[in-house]
Amino acid sequence: MRAASAKREVPHKAAHAGGILIVQTRCDSSQDDKLRPPVSDAALGRFRLPPRLVRYSARNDRGRPSLDDALHQAVAYLKEQHGTVVIGVGRAKVKRQIEALRDADAKLPPAERQHRTISCETFVEFCRDAGLDQPEHVLSYLHNAGTVFYRQGLFDNRIIVDQGWALEAIYAVLHREKCVKKLQRQHGRFTPSDLAEWIWDEAGYKEKEQQHFISMMESCGVCFRYRAGVPDKNIEPEYIAPDLLPDRAATDTDQKWDADQPIETAAFDYDLLPSFLTRAIISRVGSVAGLAADYWRGGLYVFEADTGSRALITQHMNEASWGGRIVVQTQRGRAGELLARLTELVEDEQQRFGITATTTQEPSASAAERLVETLAPNTPDRPAPLKFSQEAAMQREFFVSYAWGDTTPEGRARETVVDQLCVAAEQRGITIVRDKMALAVGDRISKFMDRIGRGDRVFIVLSQKYLESPYCMYELAAVWRNCRQDDEEFLKRIRVFTLDDAKVWTPMDRALCAVYWRQKSGELEAIVKEHGPDVLGGKDFEKYRLMKEFAHRIGDILETVTDILQPRKFEDLVKYGLDDLPNKSPSPPEEKPLPGDEPDGAS
Repeated sequence: MRAASAKREVPHKAAHAGGILIVQTRCDSSQDDKLRPPVSDAALGRFRLPPRLVRYSARNDRGRPSLDDALHQAVAYLKEQHGTVVIGVGRAKVKRQIEALRDADAKLPPAERQHRTISCETFVEFCRDAGLDQPEHVLSYLHNAGTVFYRQGLFDNRIIVDQGWALEAIYAVLHREKCVKKLQRQHGRFTPSDLAEWIWDEAGYKEKEQQHFISMMESCGVCFRYRAGVPDKNIEPEYIAPDLLPDRAATDTDQKWDADQPIETAAFDYDLLPSFLTRAIISRVGSVAGLAADYWRGGLYVFEADTGSRALITQHMNEASWGGRIVVQTQRGRAGELLARLTELVEDEQQRFGITATTTQEPSASAAERLVETLAPNTPDRPAPLKFSQEAAMQREFFVSYAWGDTTPEGRARETVVDQLCVAAEQRGITIVRDKMALAVGDRISKFMDRIGRGDRVFIVLSQKYLESPYCMYELAAVWRNCRQDDEEFLKRIRVFTLDDAKVWTPMDRALCAVYWRQKSGELEAIVKEHGPDVLGGKDFEKYRLMKEFAHRIGDILETVTDILQPRKFEDLVKYGLDDLPNKSPSPPEEKPLPGDEPDGAS
């Protein structure tokens, strides 16, 4: 349910004199109807006429006659009060020309339509022909009037003439059965291929059109890009839809945020807190922070590099009403400065939507003063853009990823290599974490695999069993993703030791590995398509999605791994993997035999 705000001055004056419609959405049945809107009597009393409450369901069109009648009455009332609004002859000519273009295009089959958008150059020509020399003002007027949609940089700077074409495609993403459930299973994350497969290809939209739709969703804050694509490698960008993120759970965020540290706080209270405000805040931060932040429905955690400070933004809804609170907290470094910057960001989003907090707990005076101090007299009025990044870990973590759990001769050989590596590291005061030692009964394997993916260094003991293990490939793909699919960064992060049985050295070997995983993911994909994604549990669905991803990326990953000179003997692995790390051993290491090197009779 959305209510008009009386904050923004221009619509505020018109709203007081005209009629207001308050529409409650998702009223699929009478059980969904609310008695009254979630605003105070004082807010409703500001209007000359009592706002009219209408209930409607986009799902089954329930309430359509009431909605249509209310809209007709509102328009009639405005005409009665203000008469017929007139515009200049030139603007009217441009408006009619665009509408004629749109209407003629609508008569053609969808595949043949050519004027869903027009270029800015074409629009300037329309204005010039109409005797208008300030096309930017005309475009602003037509955008605000709803004739066209334009936002600088969006749609390759083209002007949308057929808004129904774009909105229909975007609203399809909100289809509860076709799309929303799948997005929720993917924790609100998606790629352009996901939307193409689920809805847009079937509807006949071309790839370029689909790119435009996602751009429009980004501009409206419906989603944000959190992982950049790599076109040269055919790696797609990935996006997050904040409204479809999972609820906050006990995650690494709880370990990053130190409740015992001093905390700077600003809070905003609202009689009516619409979800789109929090969504817009998350999207605005997320579009800059990307992978550097942790996101959940109603909040985020992020580290800002310039101030050296952490930030936590959370939404708290009042279960007894439609109101709520947005809380911004910062700690460490120049926390007050970051708090002032993020408070300004929240206020900007409030103003953009015409929303006002009823009460505000402002940052402390010292926080505001610290922000002012950063702006020297000879510098621009606004500080530099915020720089969000991953916070450097207090202690570097080193992991080994390998296939374990079998007692075959090959399995024992893998264990021996890893045992020797861990002992060699310990002799230098370095601990290498291995999952069979770090995991206790009841621990989540997937969480540990994600932790490996973020490791400062990951030793990969590559074997044939590794190449055919979904858990091992998950770990390898996690490192690849956290390196942003960048070859140089990936090679800096990993140290690979390839065992004799691993078939990776020829193009045929790597192709067969990719085929193996495509077949496995294809088998699951067929089941999911036939029976729906609900046949898989949440974590299994995520593994299936990752399987699809690394099935298409494994060739690139293995090619990168095998394109470097690798150690062929264990001694070379120790030098390759440990010599460039600081030796933390407090004294020369005690000489002791490595596992497998003991003399006969030694225990």
